[in-house]
Amino acid sequence: MVVSVVKMDINGKQVGIMDLEDIFREAASSGLKDAEQLKDLILEKVKAKNYVPSSQEKKYREDLYEEYRVSIGELKERARTSTAVEVRLYGASCSQCEKLNAMVLETLSRAGIPVDYQYVTDTAEAARAGVISPPALAVSGALVVFGQVPSENQLEKALLQAIDKAKGNKA
Repeated sequence: MVVSVVKMDINGKQVGIMDLEDIFREAASSGLKDAEQLKDLILEKVKAKNYVPSSQEKKYREDLYEEYRVSIGELKERARTSTAVEVRLYGASCSQCEKLNAMVLETLSRAGIPVDYQYVTDTAEAARAGVISPPALAVSGALVVFGQVPSENQLEKALLQAIDKAKGNKA
């Protein structure tokens, strides 16, 4: 299975959005002309495949629509800056990897922390990141979990500590 990930700015932070081109094609072919309906449709489709912090939904809605308008040629390219902490789950789409993905999404959602999160299933990309035994979770390039699925409490503690540390390094 091939998953395309597009990096774009949301609220001044660069995040990866899976299948964004497909979502924009669906929006363009939907026949909707009303901007508010298009914004709702795009956000709904993005949320079905990506982590969107509930506290950031309004900003995602607006920024995604702006990016959509760029994709159809109504606007020029948007300015891009990146300040979000990068969180990557490297997996092989196995049951353990899928379980860890669900746990990570739940932890991030519960914490309400905006991050650049991607679930990477490309083995070549995982190898470039130094991952030998999936699943592996990295925060700003540092492995937090590898080769196993921790308990929810262990995951939450390790992930949030790693994000806090990464934020401190960005300051």
